[in-house]
Amino acid sequence: MAKYKFAKMGENGTRWHPEMGQPPFTNEFQEYYWLDFVSDNGYYLRFSPFNSFTPGSNGITKGFVPAIVFDLLLPDGRLIDRFVTFENDFEPYEFGGRWGKNIFTGNKSAEGEITDYVIKYEDANIAIDLKGTSIAKGIQFSDTGYTYYNPKDNTGNSWYPVVPRAEVKGTITVDGKKVEVKGPAYLDHQASNVPAIYGGPTQRWWMWGHFFCGPYTATFIDSAADLKYRYNHFTPFVLWKGSEIILATFNFRCTPEGYYEDPNSGNYWPSGFSQRAIDGSIEVTAQLHHGRLCEPETTSLDHMIYVRQLADVDLQVSRFGRVEEQLSGGKVIIEFGAHNEFFPWNKEEHKAKK
Repeated sequence: MAKYKFAKMGENGTRWHPEMGQPPFTNEFQEYYWLDFVSDNGYYLRFSPFNSFTPGSNGITKGFVPAIVFDLLLPDGRLIDRFVTFENDFEPYEFGGRWGKNIFTGNKSAEGEITDYVIKYEDANIAIDLKGTSIAKGIQFSDTGYTYYNPKDNTGNSWYPVVPRAEVKGTITVDGKKVEVKGPAYLDHQASNVPAIYGGPTQRWWMWGHFFCGPYTATFIDSAADLKYRYNHFTPFVLWKGSEIILATFNFRCTPEGYYEDPNSGNYWPSGFSQRAIDGSIEVTAQLHHGRLCEPETTSLDHMIYVRQLADVDLQVSRFGRVEEQLSGGKVIIEFGAHNEFFPWNKEEHKAKK
């Protein structure tokens, strides 16, 4: 098992990890970067370039299939998604790579930290041309960056928030209409060779995400494994103010505060969350409001609830029990997943009664 501790981002955070996909784990291996960008003029982009797309999803049955996946939420509420594979046209770089004519890469400092990055993507209807300048520096949750690791069989999960906040500028073009965009973005890097399609045994219930609220940036997860892993919880919460970390703790709790029933699917997901994180004299609380779904076709899964929302967030920062700062109107991207056995009621029985 990985020993949890906060550490400065190391070399593992930005390099690809093909060794995790060697036999017998080739068909369990997935690795990708994940970007969430929230523009000041109402665009939201989730952009994920994959070295190895998730086997068992979108018809992919083997490892090492490079792909680009993104969800683009427009100001008018329209949601556009793409899933494109590049099995014979992928070139890995030291940081990022080339997928066909599409590029995701950037520069690093002498210390190995990402200083900036670019995204260039184009198809018949969509063009994305963005540059991010890093503000908050990356962090990892163990010496190696693994959040779970078993040396006996060399299986593991890793999650690296490599650039928790960057200031992004550029253009997004939809159906020939080019719009200038700017705003904050979050970037991480994930790799796993544990069977983990929409969770897997090491992650059966989770609330994962990040928010931007004024000068503050947070990344967090409250995640539970299954019985095989003793329902072990993984609960890091990190808060930056500008470029500086002001709180990093595993003493964190995220709680759903009600559920919304979707009239179309009959499924449920949280209508809001409350959060609390404590480190010594500092306490952070946040209220995450009911938001808009920002990934399509996730609510139809039979074996679980899995949704991602873009929502408003309110934040309070206290020291020694006294509120020092209180902000509202920030933006949070929060993903909620729960396998059926973890959900508070049997959703199939509930649907049958409708």
